[in-house]
Amino acid sequence: MLNQIQALLINTKLHQQIKKANSLANAISLIKTASDKKGYQFSNEPLPNSLKIN
Repeated sequence: MLNQIQALLINTKLHQQIKKANSLANAISLIKTASDKKGYQFSNEPLPNSLKIN
């Protein structure tokens, strides 16, 4: 899953949108939308847990 997210972040526009997201939920939504367009499938549960920074 992380390799797929890294592949998505090669897209500069998406990367900038994620950096500007005002919440984790918005960032996740952007990633899920981009992943759907690429045919990647992430479950709802692991994605937020993978993106949390302690």
